[in-house]
Amino acid sequence: MPYSTQHVPTYRQRKSRGLAVVTINGKDLYLGQFNSRESRTKYDRLIQEWLASGRVMTSETPIEEELFSIAELIVAYMKHATVFYQKYGKPTSHLHNVEDAMAYLKAPTAWRRSRISARSSSRQSVSK
Repeated sequence: MPYSTQHVPTYRQRKSRGLAVVTINGKDLYLGQFNSRESRTKYDRLIQEWLASGRVMTSETPIEEELFSIAELIVAYMKHATVFYQKYGKPTSHLHNVEDAMAYLKAPTAWRRSRISARSSSRQSVSK
């Protein structure tokens, strides 16, 4: 059942992370460390903007989020994967799969298209 028009999204704690969160229009927005001055300020600012825009989060409503480039995301995930995908101190075969997937993400679009078409044609020839 939808909330009444008088409902204001509440400031609450995500206990597993110790972070403050508010849900506006179905989207969880993390505000920082729970009960910190910074998180309270962000909450107040978001609620003011939400109320001023007619209780809707618009695409123009600025939300401070960390933005990553694909390259930064790949580097961060590879650091995680090299530690996570190990067995008895040696990399597992899954790490090689991750490396292949990351190479695919780094590759130019034309190269990806040619690899996809080459794979699909080799699969078709094997199945015949």
